Amino acid sequence: GLLAPLIVFMMAMRPSVLSYALGVSFFTFGIVDFTNGMVVEALYPPHFPPLGENMPAGFLRGWLFGNMMLEIVALTLLLTPAVRRYFIQAEGGSGLSFKDSPMAGKWIWVLVFGALNGIFFKAQAAAMNAMFGMLN
Repeated sequence: GLLAPLIVFMMAMRPSVLSYALGVSFFTFGIVDFTNGMVVEALYPPHFPPLGENMPAGFLRGWLFGNMMLEIVALTLLLTPAVRRYFIQAEGGSGLSFKDSPMAGKWIWVLVFGALNGIFFKAQAAAMNAMFGMLN
């Protein structure tokens, strides 16, 4: 996950066969990582709920599965012929400016949101735990 901003930056600003291959590898690794998390969670369930004592039993498994599905969708979109063609045709060209990059630089907001989500994950988990506690 820490490499995600670098991979996204390379794919958006320096489209090439190399950045495409890195993106495909990154999403493939993500799918394997979330699959591994689901297997470990199923074989060795945690002794205490990692997201809080009020979280439903299957919440962690659902979170892992949801993230894995997002990775699968992203990889599927990346493997479409049009996207492959874009990166092949961009090979050897000069980099793009932020204005000329995909989504005209708005992809940076995706990175910012992802970073904030990671930074405030404990607070989000605590809020969800409190919400489920009120529902019990």
